[in-house]
Amino acid sequence: MNVNKYINFDIFTNILTWLDYESIKQFLLTNKVIYEYYKNNNRFISLLIIKKIDEKFNIQCLDKSNKLEGKQIDNVSIIYNRVYNQFKRQKMINLTDIIIYLIENKYDDSIYILKKLVSLCVLRVNAYTDSMNVIMHNDMVYLLVYSNVEESKLILDNFTIPISVMSYAIQEILYNRKVDYKKKLCRMIDYIYCKYCWKMVENMNNVYIHRILVHFIKNNQQKMIRYFLKKKRYYKYNLIYQTLINDCLLYDSVGCLKLLIREMENDSKLLKIYITVNKEILEKVVKKGSFYIIKYIIDNLLGNFINMNGYILSICNGIIYYNGNKFTKYVKKLKMLECYFDDKSKVMINNCLENNIKNVNNIYLV
Repeated sequence: MNVNKYINFDIFTNILTWLDYESIKQFLLTNKVIYEYYKNNNRFISLLIIKKIDEKFNIQCLDKSNKLEGKQIDNVSIIYNRVYNQFKRQKMINLTDIIIYLIENKYDDSIYILKKLVSLCVLRVNAYTDSMNVIMHNDMVYLLVYSNVEESKLILDNFTIPISVMSYAIQEILYNRKVDYKKKLCRMIDYIYCKYCWKMVENMNNVYIHRILVHFIKNNQQKMIRYFLKKKRYYKYNLIYQTLINDCLLYDSVGCLKLLIREMENDSKLLKIYITVNKEILEKVVKKGSFYIIKYIIDNLLGNFINMNGYILSICNGIIYYNGNKFTKYVKKLKMLECYFDDKSKVMINNCLENNIKNVNNIYLV
């Protein structure tokens, strides 16, 4: 029987509009004539298939604001087939799951689908919300960490993301350090300044902003610190240098310390800024033998204040708890600080060295 006598293209397309996606796949393989229709009108039918999957998952990707043309139709159709196969057995599909799936797999032209999906979603508020279009905070962290630069921009442009979520995301980005992570971080810094860094900042936001800087210090991200400080000058945002400088000491980040002290010197022309070094942190630094950073702190911050009893006791405690085995090298590095100590301080440190570091010749500072 010649099927072409009984079914023309108009009837063929009309049948397709009444079928679901699974039925369309079966129908297209019915015979050669129908399959030829499909091959000769591939993009038209691909658009129809996209609409069918749209209806099933309630994505609504195709509308006047998101038109597809040429090769984009082919790529999006392939992506839709994969999305369908991935989620077809789920009764309830959260749009976040589809967004995560697309970001993980990095398909060509998936950004066209992501644009629509993101526009349909909302970020969870404080109250618990159970809905297919709600993105939870932990999912938002995941999206920010594993998205590429273009996807990250799309997410930042569409949501008001809490500063706490941004802080956790930045921490994870620094841990994973994927391709172009610095470009993503620069865009996130722009976002943070635009949303949160004004002269009057809520205390909790201030905490998270400084926590982000600590993440940069901990990972010795001098480029990010430099970019953050550059934006700071535009927005006239005030930093709490006390905390940041002590964190530079704690994480032995000399480069970040230099940037922050230089910035603090500029700010001190307008504001009175006083810095005290945390004695417990100083003790930990001495214990590690990181004397170069202590030298920099003395040269640029403490000066003669290093001879205060509290600081000298911290240095002595650090020496007592030093548990390395390269004692000669340790004492040699300590001697670079000799010129900063007064006679009383030298006596205290010499006594500490004599009582706690054994089998080393010439262990005294003087």
